[in-house]
Amino acid sequence: MSKQLKIMLTVFIFVSCQGFAWAGSGEMGLSTGSKTGSYIKIGRDIKNFLAISLGIDLAVIESQGSMENVRRLVDVSQNTMLAIVQSDVLNSLKRHKKAALRETAEQLRLIYPLYNEVVHVLVRRDIQHFSELDGKNVNFGKEGSGTAMTAGNLFELVGIQSGEETHLGDKKAFLKLLEGEIDAMFYVGGTPNHFFLEKFQTVLSDPQWKSKMDAIHFLPLDDLGKPSGEYVSDSLKTADYPWLKKDVPTLAVKALLVTLDFSTKQDEYHRLRCRQMGQLARALKRNLDKLKKNGEASDKWQQVKLEDAPEIWQLDGCAHAKAKTAEDRLCEALYGKGAKECQ
Repeated sequence: MSKQLKIMLTVFIFVSCQGFAWAGSGEMGLSTGSKTGSYIKIGRDIKNFLAISLGIDLAVIESQGSMENVRRLVDVSQNTMLAIVQSDVLNSLKRHKKAALRETAEQLRLIYPLYNEVVHVLVRRDIQHFSELDGKNVNFGKEGSGTAMTAGNLFELVGIQSGEETHLGDKKAFLKLLEGEIDAMFYVGGTPNHFFLEKFQTVLSDPQWKSKMDAIHFLPLDDLGKPSGEYVSDSLKTADYPWLKKDVPTLAVKALLVTLDFSTKQDEYHRLRCRQMGQLARALKRNLDKLKKNGEASDKWQQVKLEDAPEIWQLDGCAHAKAKTAEDRLCEALYGKGAKECQ
Protein backbone atom coordinates (compact mmCIF):
# COMPACT_ATOMS: atom_id res chain seq x y z
CA MET A 1 0.00 0.00 0.00
CA SER A 2 1.30 3.49 -0.84
CA LYS A 3 2.43 5.90 1.89
CA GLN A 4 -0.27 8.34 0.70
CA LEU A 5 -3.06 5.80 1.13
CA LYS A 6 -1.80 4.73 4.57
CA ILE A 7 -1.86 8.32 5.86
CA MET A 8 -5.36 9.04 4.62
CA LEU A 9 -6.77 5.70 5.75
CA THR A 10 -5.48 6.31 9.28
CA VAL A 11 -7.56 9.48 9.35
CA PHE A 12 -10.57 7.59 7.97
CA ILE A 13 -10.34 5.02 10.74
CA PHE A 14 -10.47 7.76 13.37
CA VAL A 15 -13.48 9.62 11.99
CA SER A 16 -15.34 6.47 10.96
CA CYS A 17 -15.08 5.00 14.43
CA GLN A 18 -16.86 8.06 15.79
CA GLY A 19 -20.03 6.90 14.04
CA PHE A 20 -22.29 9.05 11.89
CA ALA A 21 -23.76 11.81 14.02
CA TRP A 22 -25.09 14.93 12.37
CA ALA A 23 -24.61 18.66 12.78
CA GLY A 24 -27.24 21.36 12.44
CA SER A 25 -29.58 21.49 9.47
CA GLY A 26 -28.59 24.96 8.19
CA GLU A 27 -25.67 25.46 5.84
CA MET A 28 -24.18 22.32 4.31
CA GLY A 29 -20.82 21.91 2.59
CA LEU A 30 -19.87 20.72 -0.87
CA SER A 31 -16.20 19.68 -0.79
CA THR A 32 -14.55 20.13 -4.18
CA GLY A 33 -10.90 20.64 -5.19
CA SER A 34 -8.15 23.20 -5.67
CA LYS A 35 -8.99 26.88 -6.10
CA THR A 36 -8.07 26.82 -9.81
CA GLY A 37 -9.40 23.38 -10.75
CA SER A 38 -12.57 22.11 -12.39
CA TYR A 39 -14.09 20.61 -9.22
CA ILE A 40 -14.51 23.96 -7.50
CA LYS A 41 -15.99 25.50 -10.67
CA ILE A 42 -18.50 22.64 -10.83
CA GLY A 43 -19.29 23.30 -7.17
CA ARG A 44 -19.90 27.01 -7.73
CA ASP A 45 -22.21 26.16 -10.63
CA ILE A 46 -24.21 23.78 -8.42
CA LYS A 47 -24.56 26.54 -5.85
CA ASN A 48 -25.33 29.40 -8.25
CA PHE A 49 -27.56 27.59 -10.76
CA LEU A 50 -29.29 25.07 -8.49
CA ALA A 51 -28.97 25.48 -4.72
CA ILE A 52 -29.77 29.19 -4.43
CA SER A 53 -33.03 28.88 -6.37
CA LEU A 54 -34.00 25.91 -4.15
CA GLY A 55 -33.31 27.86 -0.97
CA ILE A 56 -30.48 25.48 -0.01
CA ASP A 57 -27.62 27.18 1.85
CA LEU A 58 -24.62 25.52 0.17
CA ALA A 59 -20.99 26.33 1.02
CA VAL A 60 -18.50 25.39 -1.73
CA ILE A 61 -15.29 24.29 -0.02
CA GLU A 62 -11.78 24.12 -1.48
CA SER A 63 -9.83 20.90 -0.85
CA GLN A 64 -6.86 18.79 -1.92
CA GLY A 65 -9.15 16.40 -3.78
CA SER A 66 -11.01 13.09 -3.57
CA MET A 67 -9.46 11.56 -0.44
CA GLU A 68 -9.91 14.70 1.62
CA ASN A 69 -13.46 15.06 0.31
CA VAL A 70 -14.47 11.59 1.54
CA ARG A 71 -12.84 12.30 4.89
CA ARG A 72 -14.94 15.46 5.21
CA LEU A 73 -18.13 13.57 4.38
CA VAL A 74 -17.66 11.21 7.32
CA ASP A 75 -16.26 13.81 9.73
CA VAL A 76 -19.14 15.09 11.88
CA SER A 77 -17.48 18.46 12.55
CA GLN A 78 -17.27 19.35 8.85
CA ASN A 79 -21.04 19.35 8.11
CA THR A 80 -20.16 18.32 4.55
CA MET A 81 -23.08 16.61 2.80
CA LEU A 82 -21.86 16.61 -0.80
CA ALA A 83 -18.50 15.96 -2.44
CA ILE A 84 -16.91 15.53 -5.83
CA VAL A 85 -14.68 12.45 -5.95
CA GLN A 86 -13.06 10.11 -8.41
CA SER A 87 -14.87 6.85 -9.06
CA ASP A 88 -11.96 4.65 -7.93
CA VAL A 89 -12.19 5.93 -4.34
CA LEU A 90 -14.94 3.41 -3.59
CA ASN A 91 -13.07 0.18 -4.21
CA SER A 92 -9.95 1.55 -2.54
CA LEU A 93 -11.99 1.68 0.66
CA LYS A 94 -13.90 -1.56 0.05
CA ARG A 95 -10.67 -3.53 -0.37
CA HIS A 96 -9.17 -2.33 2.90
CA LYS A 97 -8.66 -4.81 5.74
CA LYS A 98 -10.05 -2.36 8.33
CA ALA A 99 -13.78 -2.87 8.86
CA ALA A 100 -14.31 0.83 9.64
CA LEU A 101 -13.13 1.78 6.15
CA ARG A 102 -15.28 -0.83 4.47
CA GLU A 103 -18.22 0.59 6.42
CA THR A 104 -17.34 4.08 5.17
CA ALA A 105 -17.55 2.78 1.59
CA GLU A 106 -20.98 1.31 2.34
CA GLN A 107 -22.25 4.77 3.34
CA LEU A 108 -21.27 6.49 0.07
CA ARG A 109 -23.96 7.09 -2.55
CA LEU A 110 -23.83 8.39 -6.11
CA ILE A 111 -26.01 11.34 -7.08
CA TYR A 112 -24.76 11.70 -10.66
CA PRO A 113 -21.62 11.00 -12.70
CA LEU A 114 -19.89 14.03 -14.17
CA TYR A 115 -16.99 13.81 -16.65
CA ASN A 116 -13.99 11.59 -17.39
CA GLU A 117 -10.66 12.36 -15.75
CA VAL A 118 -7.79 10.91 -17.73
CA VAL A 119 -4.74 9.21 -16.22
CA HIS A 120 -1.49 10.81 -17.46
CA VAL A 121 1.71 8.92 -16.63
CA LEU A 122 4.79 10.76 -17.86
CA VAL A 123 7.92 8.59 -17.74
CA ARG A 124 11.46 8.13 -18.99
CA ARG A 125 11.52 7.02 -22.63
CA ASP A 126 13.05 3.61 -21.78
CA ILE A 127 10.02 2.69 -19.63
CA GLN A 128 7.48 1.08 -21.94
CA HIS A 129 5.11 -0.84 -19.63
CA PHE A 130 3.44 -0.01 -16.32
CA SER A 131 5.01 -3.06 -14.65
CA GLU A 132 8.44 -1.51 -15.30
CA LEU A 133 7.64 1.16 -12.69
CA ASP A 134 8.34 -1.47 -10.03
CA GLY A 135 11.12 -0.10 -7.82
CA LYS A 136 11.26 3.22 -9.70
CA ASN A 137 11.15 6.69 -8.16
CA VAL A 138 7.66 8.03 -8.84
CA ASN A 139 5.83 11.26 -8.03
CA PHE A 140 2.30 10.31 -6.96
CA GLY A 141 0.91 13.87 -6.82
CA LYS A 142 0.07 15.95 -3.75
CA GLU A 143 -1.00 14.15 -0.61
CA GLY A 144 -4.77 13.94 -0.29
CA SER A 145 -5.33 14.37 -4.01
CA GLY A 146 -7.23 12.07 -6.33
CA THR A 147 -4.08 11.73 -8.43
CA ALA A 148 -2.15 10.29 -5.47
CA MET A 149 -5.00 7.92 -4.66
CA THR A 150 -5.23 6.65 -8.26
CA ALA A 151 -1.47 6.19 -8.54
CA GLY A 152 -1.36 4.16 -5.33
CA ASN A 153 -4.44 2.20 -6.38
CA LEU A 154 -2.95 1.22 -9.76
CA PHE A 155 0.33 0.13 -8.14
CA GLU A 156 -1.62 -2.03 -5.68
CA LEU A 157 -3.86 -3.56 -8.37
CA VAL A 158 -0.91 -4.41 -10.61
CA GLY A 159 1.04 -5.79 -7.64
CA ILE A 160 4.16 -3.63 -7.81
CA GLN A 161 5.81 -1.12 -5.47
CA SER A 162 7.55 2.15 -6.20
CA GLY A 163 11.06 2.89 -5.01
CA GLU A 164 11.03 6.41 -3.59
CA GLU A 165 7.48 7.83 -3.52
CA THR A 166 7.25 11.63 -3.67
CA HIS A 167 4.30 14.03 -3.39
CA LEU A 168 5.51 17.11 -5.21
CA GLY A 169 3.46 19.64 -7.15
CA ASP A 170 3.30 19.17 -10.91
CA LYS A 171 5.88 21.87 -11.73
CA LYS A 172 8.57 20.50 -9.40
CA ALA A 173 7.89 16.92 -10.45
CA PHE A 174 8.12 17.82 -14.15
CA LEU A 175 11.50 19.52 -13.69
CA LYS A 176 12.83 16.58 -11.64
CA LEU A 177 11.70 14.17 -14.37
CA LEU A 178 13.48 16.23 -17.03
CA GLU A 179 16.63 16.27 -14.90
CA GLY A 180 16.47 12.49 -14.37
CA GLU A 181 15.95 12.78 -10.61
CA ILE A 182 12.69 10.79 -10.75
CA ASP A 183 11.50 8.18 -13.22
CA ALA A 184 7.79 9.01 -13.55
CA MET A 185 5.02 11.38 -12.53
CA PHE A 186 1.24 10.95 -12.37
CA TYR A 187 -1.51 13.41 -13.13
CA VAL A 188 -5.25 12.64 -13.24
CA GLY A 189 -7.62 15.22 -14.70
CA GLY A 190 -9.49 16.49 -17.71
CA THR A 191 -7.86 16.95 -21.09
CA PRO A 192 -6.18 18.94 -22.36
CA ASN A 193 -4.29 19.64 -19.17
CA HIS A 194 -3.18 23.26 -19.28
CA PHE A 195 -0.03 22.57 -17.24
CA PHE A 196 1.25 20.03 -19.77
CA LEU A 197 0.23 22.23 -22.68
CA GLU A 198 2.12 25.21 -21.31
CA LYS A 199 5.22 23.33 -20.17
CA PHE A 200 5.62 21.16 -23.26
CA GLN A 201 5.20 24.08 -25.64
CA THR A 202 7.64 26.23 -23.67
CA VAL A 203 10.29 23.54 -23.30
CA LEU A 204 10.02 22.22 -26.86
CA SER A 205 10.74 25.71 -28.19
CA ASP A 206 13.99 25.88 -26.20
CA PRO A 207 16.92 23.98 -27.84
CA GLN A 208 18.58 23.63 -24.44
CA TRP A 209 15.66 21.53 -23.15
CA LYS A 210 14.51 19.75 -26.31
CA SER A 211 16.92 16.82 -25.92
CA LYS A 212 15.62 16.26 -22.39
CA MET A 213 12.05 16.34 -23.68
CA ASP A 214 12.95 13.66 -26.20
CA ALA A 215 13.94 11.44 -23.28
CA ILE A 216 10.39 11.30 -21.78
CA HIS A 217 6.97 10.23 -23.04
CA PHE A 218 3.40 9.48 -21.96
CA LEU A 219 3.18 5.83 -20.95
CA PRO A 220 0.51 3.75 -22.78
CA LEU A 221 -1.76 1.91 -20.33
CA ASP A 222 -3.67 -0.33 -22.72
CA ASP A 223 -1.93 -3.41 -21.33
CA LEU A 224 -3.69 -2.91 -17.97
CA GLY A 225 -7.19 -3.60 -19.28
CA LYS A 226 -9.85 -2.12 -16.97
CA PRO A 227 -8.68 -3.02 -13.44
CA SER A 228 -11.52 -4.07 -11.11
CA GLY A 229 -14.12 -2.26 -13.23
CA GLU A 230 -12.98 1.03 -11.70
CA TYR A 231 -11.58 2.51 -14.89
CA VAL A 232 -12.64 3.00 -18.49
CA SER A 233 -10.50 3.09 -21.61
CA ASP A 234 -9.55 6.53 -22.87
CA SER A 235 -6.68 8.18 -24.72
CA LEU A 236 -4.40 11.20 -24.74
CA LYS A 237 -5.24 12.66 -28.12
CA THR A 238 -3.15 14.52 -30.68
CA ALA A 239 -6.00 17.04 -30.87
CA ASP A 240 -5.39 17.90 -27.22
CA TYR A 241 -1.60 17.57 -27.19
CA PRO A 242 -0.30 18.65 -30.64
CA TRP A 243 3.27 17.38 -30.10
CA LEU A 244 2.08 13.77 -29.90
CA LYS A 245 2.68 11.76 -33.06
CA LYS A 246 -0.32 9.52 -32.33
CA ASP A 247 -2.98 9.04 -29.66
CA VAL A 248 -1.73 7.34 -26.50
CA PRO A 249 -4.09 4.73 -24.98
CA THR A 250 -4.70 5.20 -21.28
CA LEU A 251 -7.37 4.88 -18.58
CA ALA A 252 -9.86 7.30 -17.09
CA VAL A 253 -11.88 7.62 -13.91
CA LYS A 254 -15.20 9.38 -13.56
CA ALA A 255 -15.58 12.51 -11.50
CA LEU A 256 -18.72 11.91 -9.41
CA LEU A 257 -21.09 14.00 -7.32
CA VAL A 258 -21.63 11.92 -4.18
CA THR A 259 -23.26 12.07 -0.76
CA LEU A 260 -23.93 9.82 2.23
CA ASP A 261 -26.99 7.61 2.64
CA PHE A 262 -29.65 9.77 4.32
CA SER A 263 -32.49 7.35 3.52
CA THR A 264 -31.88 4.94 6.40
CA LYS A 265 -33.32 7.09 9.22
CA GLN A 266 -36.65 8.89 9.45
CA ASP A 267 -35.90 11.65 11.98
CA GLU A 268 -36.54 15.24 10.93
CA TYR A 269 -32.90 15.96 10.06
CA HIS A 270 -32.44 12.94 7.78
CA ARG A 271 -35.77 13.57 6.04
CA LEU A 272 -34.68 17.17 5.36
CA ARG A 273 -31.31 16.15 3.92
CA CYS A 274 -32.92 13.38 1.87
CA ARG A 275 -35.41 15.85 0.44
CA GLN A 276 -32.60 18.28 -0.41
CA MET A 277 -30.61 15.59 -2.23
CA GLY A 278 -33.70 14.83 -4.31
CA GLN A 279 -34.27 18.52 -5.06
CA LEU A 280 -30.67 19.06 -6.16
CA ALA A 281 -30.62 15.93 -8.33
CA ARG A 282 -33.85 16.85 -10.13
CA ALA A 283 -32.68 20.45 -10.57
CA LEU A 284 -29.37 19.27 -12.05
CA LYS A 285 -31.16 17.07 -14.56
CA ARG A 286 -33.57 19.89 -15.49
CA ASN A 287 -30.85 22.51 -15.85
CA LEU A 288 -28.06 20.49 -17.46
CA ASP A 289 -28.44 22.26 -20.82
CA LYS A 290 -28.20 25.63 -19.05
CA LEU A 291 -25.06 24.50 -17.24
CA LYS A 292 -23.53 23.30 -20.51
CA LYS A 293 -24.15 26.71 -22.05
CA ASN A 294 -23.64 29.19 -19.21
CA GLY A 295 -21.84 27.41 -16.37
CA GLU A 296 -18.42 28.51 -15.17
CA ALA A 297 -17.37 24.91 -15.94
CA SER A 298 -19.35 24.77 -19.18
CA ASP A 299 -16.59 22.80 -20.95
CA LYS A 300 -16.87 20.05 -18.31
CA TRP A 301 -20.68 20.08 -18.18
CA GLN A 302 -20.67 19.49 -21.95
CA GLN A 303 -18.99 16.14 -21.29
CA VAL A 304 -21.53 15.02 -18.68
CA LYS A 305 -23.78 12.04 -19.41
CA LEU A 306 -26.04 11.57 -16.40
CA GLU A 307 -26.93 8.02 -17.40
CA ASP A 308 -23.26 6.95 -17.54
CA ALA A 309 -22.96 5.83 -13.90
CA PRO A 310 -20.18 3.40 -12.90
CA GLU A 311 -21.75 0.05 -12.05
CA ILE A 312 -19.76 -0.35 -8.83
CA TRP A 313 -21.46 2.70 -7.28
CA GLN A 314 -24.89 2.50 -5.60
CA LEU A 315 -27.28 5.26 -6.65
CA ASP A 316 -28.51 7.53 -3.88
CA GLY A 317 -32.06 6.58 -2.94
CA CYS A 318 -32.94 10.16 -2.04
CA ALA A 319 -31.62 11.66 -5.28
CA HIS A 320 -33.24 9.05 -7.49
CA ALA A 321 -36.52 8.52 -5.65
CA LYS A 322 -39.60 8.97 -7.82
CA ALA A 323 -41.25 12.32 -7.14
CA LYS A 324 -44.68 11.78 -5.59
CA THR A 325 -47.72 12.80 -7.57
CA ALA A 326 -51.00 14.12 -6.14
CA GLU A 327 -52.41 10.62 -6.70
CA ASP A 328 -49.58 9.08 -4.65
CA ARG A 329 -50.19 11.46 -1.75
CA LEU A 330 -53.95 10.78 -1.81
CA CYS A 331 -53.37 7.03 -1.75
CA GLU A 332 -51.02 7.35 1.23
CA ALA A 333 -53.58 9.50 3.05
CA LEU A 334 -56.19 6.76 2.56
CA TYR A 335 -54.11 3.62 3.13
CA GLY A 336 -50.95 4.84 4.93
CA LYS A 337 -47.37 5.36 3.82
CA GLY A 338 -45.84 2.28 2.19
CA ALA A 339 -49.20 0.51 1.79
CA LYS A 340 -49.23 -2.13 -0.93
CA GLU A 341 -52.24 -0.44 -2.54
CA CYS A 342 -50.00 2.54 -3.30
CA GLN A 343 -47.07 0.60 -4.84
